[in-house]
Amino acid sequence: LRRITAKPSSKVLEAEKTIITLASQDAQFLAKVKEKLSMENFNSQEARAIASLMLSIDFTNEANLGHFLLENLPDEAAKKLLAGLMVKDHLPKELKNEILDDCITVLKNERVRSKIEDIKQKIKAAEAAGESQKAAELLFALKSEIS
Repeated sequence: LRRITAKPSSKVLEAEKTIITLASQDAQFLAKVKEKLSMENFNSQEARAIASLMLSIDFTNEANLGHFLLENLPDEAAKKLLAGLMVKDHLPKELKNEILDDCITVLKNERVRSKIEDIKQKIKAAEAAGESQKAAELLFALKSEIS
């Protein structure tokens, strides 16, 4: 619940925007995003709506992915975000692949950090309730998440 209601950091928001921008402009980048991320990696509501559509449909025959997304997104706020991202392409071509990799790493790291925080909260609650078995299981889950 905390993850849904907490506002993502500006670093995460910028990574989401950059990933959406690159993936909506280039099928090669979209394929990479589909391979490395899932909808759960996106934190903001608008980015999740765009990612949900982007990751769920095969766009191999779609000439202009960005316009397809704009036409088929049900969420007006997501459409507004995507439209704004489509009009500005401020990224140097030679660095786009590296930038995409960096943004993917940011989202993956944020997801792991969020999972770890969630497990820590559950451990505290289990300890406070005197549920030592559950706390031990959660501690094991935390250890495997960290390693």
